[in-house]
Amino acid sequence: MDGLLFEFSRKAVICDVGAALIDGQFGYQRLIESNFIKLIGFEPDDSKHKELQDVDGDVEFLPFFIGDGGEHKFHQNKFDLTNSLYPTNTSFIQHYNDLPYLMATQSTVPCQTVTLDEALDGRDVDFLKIDVQGASKMVLDHAPKTLKRCLIVEAEAELNPLYHGEALFGEIDAVMRQHGYMLYRLGNISRLSILPTKLKETKEFIKFGQHGWCDPVYVPDHVRLMELEQEDIIRLAVMMYVRFPLSLRN
Repeated sequence: MDGLLFEFSRKAVICDVGAALIDGQFGYQRLIESNFIKLIGFEPDDSKHKELQDVDGDVEFLPFFIGDGGEHKFHQNKFDLTNSLYPTNTSFIQHYNDLPYLMATQSTVPCQTVTLDEALDGRDVDFLKIDVQGASKMVLDHAPKTLKRCLIVEAEAELNPLYHGEALFGEIDAVMRQHGYMLYRLGNISRLSILPTKLKETKEFIKFGQHGWCDPVYVPDHVRLMELEQEDIIRLAVMMYVRFPLSLRN
């Protein structure tokens, strides 16, 4: 990154499980635009994988389903950002605006998952981002080597059961603490607008009602922080400063 007073021995590595562009950008776009980052992303959808090939920078995208290493069915829904290894929990979401339409499953396809540790094959990861619609715990449970080394983990977690069989935030939080992490913040808290509330626009449904999902961010706990090398401490500080600027921390 231009202007840094400290010279790093290597670039920091972001691993994005379920990489997706929103309006042409990643959530961590400011990091991508620096000279500080290498990105390794996983996206098994063919059309999205082709779109990602046009991303500029030091990037690599691999077409793997990341999970527990077993065979699963991938549920392709009306709104592709709700696609999941888990089936839609229709008995729950039927009570809310828009979700029954957005999460309606159009088809299922068999898929072979690969664990994150296997897919990375020993490569360093400093910032792990997971957005896999209900399967965060599945990914984390089978990534002990990655978690042992990682500095930041941002993993989407549901606060209410949108998918059958998924682990909710409490279980994900317990896994992270077992691996020596502490919660830094709950980001992007989205809501569930219960029927018969009327909304003017479809996109408004995530702004009103009970909490639905969020992006919890974890950093090494105080014991692990004391064990980090100086370069990793500085790397962590730079990534946190760029990813979560002061204007967005409230």
